[in-house]
Amino acid sequence: MGPAARRFVALHLAGWLVWATVLAAPLAAQTQVAQGPPPTRTGTAVDTLHGYIIPDPYRWLEDQEAPETREWIDAQNVYSESLLEEIPGHDAIRARLTELMQIDAVGMPTARAGRYFFNKRLKDQDLFIIYMREGLDGADQVLIDPHPWSEDHRTSASMLGVSNDGTILIYGIRQGGEDEVEVRFLDVDKREDLPDRLPKGRYFGISLKPDNSGFFYTRFTWQGSRVLYHEMGSDPANDE
Repeated sequence: MGPAARRFVALHLAGWLVWATVLAAPLAAQTQVAQGPPPTRTGTAVDTLHGYIIPDPYRWLEDQEAPETREWIDAQNVYSESLLEEIPGHDAIRARLTELMQIDAVGMPTARAGRYFFNKRLKDQDLFIIYMREGLDGADQVLIDPHPWSEDHRTSASMLGVSNDGTILIYGIRQGGEDEVEVRFLDVDKREDLPDRLPKGRYFGISLKPDNSGFFYTRFTWQGSRVLYHEMGSDPANDE
């Protein structure tokens, strides 16, 4: 989908959302006064940074898989839906938004040595799939399809980079809405993962050397960002 089409969809989505908000405001306000949203527990987590004590009462919500977090999310969704379903034209708005959102989407391609790597999601799919083409007019070849990885499609894949010769794809595996990814390296010709991988973390700027013998990368830590080098075949715990 090109820039013009994306702007068209975005403008229509914005119009529908504004209309829905205006219609919902009076009804939502009356209902909220009557019952209010489900309560949210406040925890006791605190951090001491540079001598200052900083409370973080909602840190427990960061654990997306914890039963208490899932129960909280479900309760909030039920409450939100109880307000939204009272909006005049609720079903029509939902149908229209669904129509606008269910479109094919293609990401910006990365060109390497006559090969083109890109993400694509069809309108009936939940997740982006990583593809490759041999030349501009080549057929789309699936490299990484995350749909079989989880029944609820909460596990996704993202393209993080490609070697200069187009033989190695760098991709990340993400669980749900986590910021952290596990980094893997795919031998494009063999369609097999290389033994090298980086454990779950927040990574930026992963760049393979021209001869693919190693790569530089940035990893975010609580002490700040660190630029590291990994030699292929070595233990990433020894990267420095």
